[in-house]
Amino acid sequence: MGAVIIITAFLFADYSWAKTIISVNENLNYKITVRIVFDFRDDEALKYSDELLVRWKEGMNIIWNNNSSDDIGKIFYEFDLIKKESCKTCADYPEYHCISVISDKRNQRGNIADVTFNFPNSGLNSDGEWSIYASDKVAAHEVGHLMGLLDEYHYEYINGEKKWVNDNNKESEQQSIMAQTWGTVTVFSDQINKILKSAGIV
Repeated sequence: MGAVIIITAFLFADYSWAKTIISVNENLNYKITVRIVFDFRDDEALKYSDELLVRWKEGMNIIWNNNSSDDIGKIFYEFDLIKKESCKTCADYPEYHCISVISDKRNQRGNIADVTFNFPNSGLNSDGEWSIYASDKVAAHEVGHLMGLLDEYHYEYINGEKKWVNDNNKESEQQSIMAQTWGTVTVFSDQINKILKSAGIV
């Protein structure tokens, strides 16, 4: 395998500090790496930290690395999840996205998990706040935002009742991980192409 080279439209980025990065080798095999440090904010969250890191990473791998084929090459995903040391702050991990983890069922915005949207190869980091109740599929959905994908659902209020609506509904059994985080979900080739395109790879 040849040396890894960086392809990007973001020439200002310092890739030694990159949080989400896409690299490609001479065989047009693409590697997408997402680095996240989790700040477990209370004793209850910290108690489950090791278990959660394993579960969330497995969820990301099951969804993303089971869908590694694309029409321009083969895609590999690497998810580097670590736990913040108690004596450090997020600033001590400049090469990682930094996500807080709490033991409450919902975060301060009423979500079970969220992150700030980010493009790969931008050199920028994201933050967010997850609950210990976030499932493996929720983790797989949120990491999609860290690779440049938006939500594929919205809510409508009908007779005062909040209703979830899938904006990327598929006729097949499998639905998009960016549309829902339950049932049989997957990643589709158009989403992979969006990730690559957002990094300037066309």
